[in-house]
Amino acid sequence: MSTRQIPMIQIPDHLHRDRKDVIPDEDEQEENRIEVDKDLVAMFLKLTPEERIRANDNAVRAILELRNAFKKRKIT
Repeated sequence: MSTRQIPMIQIPDHLHRDRKDVIPDEDEQEENRIEVDKDLVAMFLKLTPEERIRANDNAVRAILELRNAFKKRKIT
């Protein structure tokens, strides 16, 4: 089994949520509320880490195939 190294990224200071000037007010929070599919989250939590990576790889592959097909179609 191979292990993957996940690159660490630095978050610029202006993007940190703990700064008072970037915390949205209550109206903005309500506007930007994101709905989460709890069944989908539960399904992924039941998977092993290897299965989650495989599912992610499959999703990435599908996205890349769609992107490439779109680019080819746009060119012709």
